[in-house]
Amino acid sequence: RSGLVLWTDRFVRSSEEVAAAPGEPAASIAAVLNCALVDRDAANTRVSTEAFGLYLYACAGAFQADDNGQRMLAVTRRLVKAAPRFAGAHAMHAIAAARVAVSTETPDEAAALHAEAKLAAETALKRDPRTAKAYSALVLNEGLLTGRMRQDWAAEARYLKAALSIDPDLAPARNEYAAFLRATGRLRDAIEFTRASSANEDPRYGGDLRTAMMLAAQGDLAAAEEELKRREARDGASVDAVRATIAFWWGDPRLALSNLRALDDPDVRAQSPCLTAYLTALELRRKAHARGLPAGCEAIDPTTRVRLLARQGDVDGAFAVLGDRMPGGPVLLYYPEMAVVRADPRFWRLAERWGLLDYWRASGRWPDVCAAQDCPRAAALALGARPIRAGSGAENPAVGQ
Repeated sequence: RSGLVLWTDRFVRSSEEVAAAPGEPAASIAAVLNCALVDRDAANTRVSTEAFGLYLYACAGAFQADDNGQRMLAVTRRLVKAAPRFAGAHAMHAIAAARVAVSTETPDEAAALHAEAKLAAETALKRDPRTAKAYSALVLNEGLLTGRMRQDWAAEARYLKAALSIDPDLAPARNEYAAFLRATGRLRDAIEFTRASSANEDPRYGGDLRTAMMLAAQGDLAAAEEELKRREARDGASVDAVRATIAFWWGDPRLALSNLRALDDPDVRAQSPCLTAYLTALELRRKAHARGLPAGCEAIDPTTRVRLLARQGDVDGAFAVLGDRMPGGPVLLYYPEMAVVRADPRFWRLAERWGLLDYWRASGRWPDVCAAQDCPRAAALALGARPIRAGSGAENPAVGQ
């Protein structure tokens, strides 16, 4: 009645995107409203109309993935000034600063943004210790959803336990916990968790593509296909690009070749010459102990390059590419084709450098792949230390155990 506009926005989609997901604009609006209304209702202080309008824009920015959080950061810097006692405002500010920090290339600017995010999260928790989003922001600020290999895994586990003990249904924290399980090698727990998450949602919302990939990596291709079909039923759009990825890595190579040739996906098409040449000559390259990759593979991303080299048996080549920042983070370490890399003593020196070994030893939660390999002993032999028995150490402080 007042004519006051709290929030306006535009959803720009191609006609193909609209046809593939006709309900996306409505779902996006509902997500923004839910984000703002739930946090406002939980606030232990009055939220002014001005602050609520800014919060709506902050929530909209949280769902916008194409600007690395820049819009959200600008809004939340205004928001915390408009509502300094509102814990949710500081938590959203922390999330925004963390998102921008992890995508910033300039070290000094990134450090300043990380400090800004940490201070904002701590301020939120001082205002209200039960602000789950503040703990989620701290996880994000550690770099969990980036390609950084070295992180403070124990701190992330503590933050996730705190977030999900306060709000077990907090979507960002649930997403982070699934990513944490994958990054630390607990794929079976991650599968169970993502399946439970999907089961608790509206049945129209189908499966999690990460679940399909993890099931396929574990060798259960039939269950992976069921998850993909669930996702297609939800979205009304094909996930054949994921099918082709699964077929390429863990299916019959002959079928993988036909899938690659038939797939009309621009990302796959760009890599198709390399992947086709690789699969066609894979057995010959293995027998010849070939080094490097076929011609045409020069532009392949580092994570795919490492996995291709490991699959053909070029362990030295794989280690030459493995670095402190890899697309997708540490999850690549636990794929079946990486077994030859994990069997090499150099793997444990990298795991130590990345903080993973310290986390595994302290928590007693070793990766699933350690069921077929005495990881504590292998690590000790590689590093000249006393073996630590698998399963010893403190319980993993993350939830869902």
